Amino acid sequence: MNKFYNAVVVLFFLAGICFSQESQKIFLSISKEFKGKTGISILYIGEENRYCSTFIKTLSRDLNYSGYFTVQGLFSNKTTDVSLIKDLTEKSEFVCIVRLLNQQMIEVKLVDSDNSERLKKVYPISTLPAYNAHSACDDIVYYLTGRQPIAKTKIAYVSGGSGSSQIFIVDYDGENKIQITDSPCIKDFPKFLSDDKLTYISYKTGYPSVVLFDLANKQEMPIFSFPGINAFVDFSKVNSEMVVVLSKDGNPEIYLAALDGNILRRLTHSSGIDTSPCFSPDGRYIVFSSDRSGRPQIYIMDRNGAGIRRISYGYDYAVAPVWSPDGKYICYLIRTQGIFQMVIYDTGSKKSSLLPVKIGWSESVSWAPDSRHIVFTRRQNYKCSIWIVDVFTGELRQLTGDKENCYSPAWSR
Repeated sequence: MNKFYNAVVVLFFLAGICFSQESQKIFLSISKEFKGKTGISILYIGEENRYCSTFIKTLSRDLNYSGYFTVQGLFSNKTTDVSLIKDLTEKSEFVCIVRLLNQQMIEVKLVDSDNSERLKKVYPISTLPAYNAHSACDDIVYYLTGRQPIAKTKIAYVSGGSGSSQIFIVDYDGENKIQITDSPCIKDFPKFLSDDKLTYISYKTGYPSVVLFDLANKQEMPIFSFPGINAFVDFSKVNSEMVVVLSKDGNPEIYLAALDGNILRRLTHSSGIDTSPCFSPDGRYIVFSSDRSGRPQIYIMDRNGAGIRRISYGYDYAVAPVWSPDGKYICYLIRTQGIFQMVIYDTGSKKSSLLPVKIGWSESVSWAPDSRHIVFTRRQNYKCSIWIVDVFTGELRQLTGDKENCYSPAWSR
């Protein structure tokens, strides 16, 4: 019991540090100053039916959620009306024309304000309408912006009380929630390794251990289960490696390991606590938090542990750094006025800015593949819920209810 209690106390302390068809052309220029949205209208041509209704509704929501568009209207007409299309292109920058082909395919065509066709795709109606809508939105976003789309991504999170907690996976829009674990032990900090595998922290053995969960066969396999702390993993796609925090040698330190759990080297040797490691997208660097200077701050080191340098200044308490998938930003948390808030560090200018959104207490941040949305835990009135914020527009979206007590979200890769 004492071993379990001590392990929980230390891990929560660490968690306190962690969160206490033309050639590709970019039509929408995206930058950190980009706050406006492009107007787009959706026109359905054909007889109304349930499949197309669901498709249009989902596509509209996806385009709005993308952060790049404002859907200015949903229109329908039984036949092609050239004058209607021209009228819509005069009011919107783009018109998305949807039609059903031979009851077998659904066609999506994107027309710009000059009435020029920019994109045309077809999708089989044998596929669920919502999935096809997600695919259509992703195709539009990628074609116009060159950015990774998110409509087909998923988010994992933890839900439950102190005695038992379970991990759930949900579509990025809050649909299709699935519970993937059912064991009675405490679990926390899920993280996607791939579409069909994720890791999380399990207290099944008494100590916090890192386990790998296979979504296909529902099997759990321990990766790190040393006595003490085993926590806070991150993966490098480039090098097929992971970083992890272990206290097997006494103090919580950061280690480099192979994906099978074989430890390659110890990276930090500090008398303080080093935690929350996260790879840069190119696998060359690792950002982490450490109290080696007396108070928790954010540092970057080379992949081999050399070249440690501090990047957070002006904040008394800075923790839980996460690198954006495009490598341009690092989001971390600062404690100010008794609550944690998000800061965005620009790796180009090397400047940090407090996210100017009234969110309240924020924890456990995770970037979306598009490098503009962040999913996080919002703590309010002693309850946790999952929210998404667009770091360019400041728009907020609630993913889980206030009474569900959900936390530790992780966006799929």
